[in-house]
Amino acid sequence: MNAVCLTGNRPHKLPFREGSREQQLLTERMKNAVTELIGEGYRRFITGMALGSDIWFAECVIDLMDVYPDIELEAAVPYAGQRDSLAAADRFRYDAVLSRCSKVTMLGNEYTKYCMSRRNRYMVDNSDVVLVVLYSETGGTANTLAYAKKKGRRIIDLSSV
Repeated sequence: MNAVCLTGNRPHKLPFREGSREQQLLTERMKNAVTELIGEGYRRFITGMALGSDIWFAECVIDLMDVYPDIELEAAVPYAGQRDSLAAADRFRYDAVLSRCSKVTMLGNEYTKYCMSRRNRYMVDNSDVVLVVLYSETGGTANTLAYAKKKGRRIIDLSSV
């Protein structure tokens, strides 16, 4: 597979705000981890396109594309209307990330109770390494981490220094 994905909490479950020093340190850890993984030969990175950790991860990969033009970013979109539920500024950012993806995988046509879980399993199933940003012990990120462990994936925790 030679791929890496990230599972992480959305903004409301993070103990800090976007733009804070803590968020800057997190994105620095993301970028360092991606750079190290590129050095190990990983070239494909998968984002789930949710606000918060997913988008920050995608932006880190995009920033590194100038230095490593052979890396690829895939968007694993849980359902066709994901973008439509976002505020205007978030839609702009979402579109900017999507425009830099070499592959977009649409996992469903409409929102369902299980579409996020299906997206998360797709990312784990198609990755060797799972980066994790977990500040809440319940919810989709915690479930995805448990699934990644069950599947024997290499886990890199970015939640703390």
